[in-house]
Amino acid sequence: MVQRKGAKVVAISVDSQAKAKEFAELLGLSFPTYSDVGGATIKKWGIYDTEHEIAVPSTFIVNGNGKIIWSYIGKKASDRPDPELIEKGQD
Repeated sequence: MVQRKGAKVVAISVDSQAKAKEFAELLGLSFPTYSDVGGATIKKWGIYDTEHEIAVPSTFIVNGNGKIIWSYIGKKASDRPDPELIEKGQD
């Protein structure tokens, strides 16, 4: 659904690239995972969980100019947006 509209799905983790790749393989993810060791990106986006030193579960749509045009910030690890909500965020 997301790819149909020209968007790309990626994951960003504070883990090392090797650990992020291992996790992606374990889950069978078909999209790229990127490493943000130190959390520079997640801190800039305001989603850094200082207590656990990880990102708050979040979903962003970023346009071609690098501007966040839609976001969903979860309350806990299992709090993810419904795919239909993500689809609407691309319109």
